[in-house]
Amino acid sequence: MPEQHPTPVVRVRGLRKEFPGHDRRHPVVAVDGVGFDLGAGEALAVVGESGSGKTTVARMLMGLEQRTSGTIEVCGRSRGSGRPGAAERRRRAREMQLVFQDPYLSLDRSQRIGDILDTAVRLQHDLSREARRARVDELMEQVGLLPRHATVYPRQLSGGQRQRVAIARALAAQPSVLVLDEAVAALDVSVQAQVLNLLCDIRESTDIAFLFITHDLAVVNQVCERTLVMRGGTVVEEGPTARVLSSPAQEYTRRLIDAVPRPGWTPQRSGTAS
Repeated sequence: MPEQHPTPVVRVRGLRKEFPGHDRRHPVVAVDGVGFDLGAGEALAVVGESGSGKTTVARMLMGLEQRTSGTIEVCGRSRGSGRPGAAERRRRAREMQLVFQDPYLSLDRSQRIGDILDTAVRLQHDLSREARRARVDELMEQVGLLPRHATVYPRQLSGGQRQRVAIARALAAQPSVLVLDEAVAALDVSVQAQVLNLLCDIRESTDIAFLFITHDLAVVNQVCERTLVMRGGTVVEEGPTARVLSSPAQEYTRRLIDAVPRPGWTPQRSGTAS
């Protein structure tokens, strides 16, 4: 059974996803029996190699994939497996938002940054034009963007700046949960550090919870208190991040740690001396 946590904002039980195989009688099982709780203000990492099922879990949480079986509760409400209507989609957006790996593909390249954020605010909140403008300015400041960035297009920004826009757009809905699917994987190491520090700052100033989907255990160590390790669609290890990294119970987890591409890397909590 997954660990119990106070006031979970996400509760998942028995999550399973099957895809059609070459033989209809033998579907491909991508996720099998996954369960976990995510507490308010908590950061949980779901890690594993490519094909482990971690992104499929995120897509089912967001309703981008229909689950075969299992239950999902977000903010105390059960999420049905059918296609929701427009009003329900807006309500769900205010509960949980997703930040993708490649922000350039997820941003409207024909809109200026200020307009992208204004659209996100307008979709979720009934505000006057002046109030929306103030909210856009607040979001840009929250993610470390300058006022001049509001007038440019995504192609005129760096990868790290575009990811900041994607985070700001997600925060516009004031969600309880932010799902980050390999959100820093496409960035170089120095920019990764900046974005990760930004995410830590956001958590300190809000009660938002993070579900961090990643293959990079160095990233996990900086951001998340708990780590859930997946292999072949199932959870093989779960626990406090410090314990999982320093004393892994599974050989698979040890191999993931050994594969971290940083010479001399050792488990280290954020904020400690290097």
